[in-house]
Parts: sequence; structure tokens; C-alpha cells
Amino acid sequence: TRDRTLDHQCTVTRPGLAPIAASMATELLVAMFHHPLGNCAPAPEMRRDGNSTGSYNPVDDGTSASSSALGLLPHQIRGTVVTYTMMTPTVPAFPSCTACSERVVEEYR
Repeated sequence: TRDRTLDHQCTVTRPGLAPIAASMATELLVAMFHHPLGNCAPAPEMRRDGNSTGSYNPVDDGTSASSSALGLLPHQIRGTVVTYTMMTPTVPAFPSCTACSERVVEEYR
């Protein structure tokens, strides 16, 4: 099994993470449908949370363009089951992204 990825070797990882990923995707989709700008909603603004790690802590005070009736609409969610935490980074678009770079988007128009 050394030539397999963890999700192909472990009978705990996939059944444990799949429902978490599916539920987060569902929540994001519903939040997107309720946002006035839909899938054009901007990412939450980056605000320093005051800790020494320099991480960003999105706060929904209702004034952000990313706010909706269901809260902020992050563009990505990253998590770890080691510490049971999730974060919603706001980063600039990668110009060579294989999913949403300008060149890829233009090819699909």
C-alpha cells in the first residue's frame, strides 16, 4: 500500500472527511444563492485579528460586500482534522490558475 495515497489506504480518512467536505460545500452553495451578487460575491476583507501569528480573522459586521443573510461568503475554506480547525483565507487570484485564470476563462466564453 505504499504506492497509494492516504485516502486509498485508510478506511477512516475518506468516510470521516467526505461528509465534512460535502456539508461545507452545501453551506457555501446555499450562502451563494442567498447573496445579492450570487457567484460574483467578493471574498471577505482581510483584517488582522491581533494575534502574533499574523493570521486573518474574517468578521461579519454586516457592512462587508461579502455579507449575506447567512453570513460571510468565503472563496475557500481550508481545514485540518489534526487541530479540528478551519480557516477562510483571502488571497489574490493566481494568474496561472488552471481553473479560473483569465486565459482559461476566455477559452470557455
